[in-house]
Amino acid sequence: MIEQAASALSIQSERRFDSTAESADEAARRACDNIRKQDPSGEAWQLLFIFTCGEFNEFFAEIVDTIRESIPVEHVVGCTAEAVLGVGQEAEEGSAISLLTLRTNGHWTPLRLEFERTDEESRIIGWPDDWARGTPDDAQVVLLADPFTFPADFLFEQLNDNRPGIEVFGGMASGAAQPGDNRLAHSETVYRDGAVGVVFHERRWASLVSQGCRPIGRTFVITKVEGNVILELGGLPAYDQLMTVYAELPNQEKQLAQKGLHLGRVVSEYLEEFTAGDFLIRNVIGASPQDQAIAVGDYMRVGQTVQFHLRDEDSADIDLKRGLQSIPAAQRNASAALLFTCNGRGSRMFAQPNHDAAALQSELGDIPVAGFFAQGEFGPVGGKNFVHGLTASLITHLGDVRREG
Repeated sequence: MIEQAASALSIQSERRFDSTAESADEAARRACDNIRKQDPSGEAWQLLFIFTCGEFNEFFAEIVDTIRESIPVEHVVGCTAEAVLGVGQEAEEGSAISLLTLRTNGHWTPLRLEFERTDEESRIIGWPDDWARGTPDDAQVVLLADPFTFPADFLFEQLNDNRPGIEVFGGMASGAAQPGDNRLAHSETVYRDGAVGVVFHERRWASLVSQGCRPIGRTFVITKVEGNVILELGGLPAYDQLMTVYAELPNQEKQLAQKGLHLGRVVSEYLEEFTAGDFLIRNVIGASPQDQAIAVGDYMRVGQTVQFHLRDEDSADIDLKRGLQSIPAAQRNASAALLFTCNGRGSRMFAQPNHDAAALQSELGDIPVAGFFAQGEFGPVGGKNFVHGLTASLITHLGDVRREG
């Protein structure tokens, strides 16, 4: 098991200082005090994950410096966010700091990536050399990216094609309205672009990707499509097939469909039967009776199996709790967790406060937890990595992790 893990959630409940800078410094020191109370040994931590929100985002670099001065840590990775979370609690209002520290013996590599586009090609800069020389096919990555400057979809396409066993978790930094306003921590350096993270060379994280939807109607095979516009399902006009499914819904579900309809596509066509976890969920962004077509938020191809889905508070609640309850007994002895939930969840989706963090605490106990509300969540479905929306992506640590690089 992990040698030691600790977490802290430091929330600014009221303004006690004349400046936000002073408040941020005090909150950072309070979080470090909390970490020290959980582990008073004074030994160095190998990894520290940090997420901030609210007015503290402006002082992210200063907060990282304060934390590095206050507790001994080898490598820091983190980002700014719209909201953060900790053990059983989500800080959606005001300013807060969420920390998770790990003292480990496993094999890991810090990661800093940039995206470069030229007239000839697009490429990712910063791949660790040993990714090409022999990183295990079952390596796991925690990745935090800036949505303005780093196309995670492009990275995942490369991984899914060339290194299909590697799993990526994490999310897009959130809370910034324009390029340059997000911050990403990579050891002593704070960046405003690209991506940062950690490559774990042994598979020590158990995972759960909860997309929060339930299927309606039956499955269809795409028989005609142009890009993201589906023209035919099962040999018939896609719009007509959608209307047939809609007509069979109860009135309450018809209202949900009018507010927001989703389409799930099966990731692995080798399965004979499909369950909720086999579908990658994408938004239906338009339907045209004139063109007899529907448009979705992703490119589709002929031969893919799809099914319409609905998402609401109840379906998202059931899907997350069912996923947590299905975690095998051998994986319930987790020593720490990272939770990446969507900025469209929380109070925007659930009447119950602290929903996702509380559900995790209820099922796995008071293990150290940190995380944030992302502008796109990363996680594998059907063995392939994707960017999700309105999803909760959870990883729980199961064993030792030794640094390299």
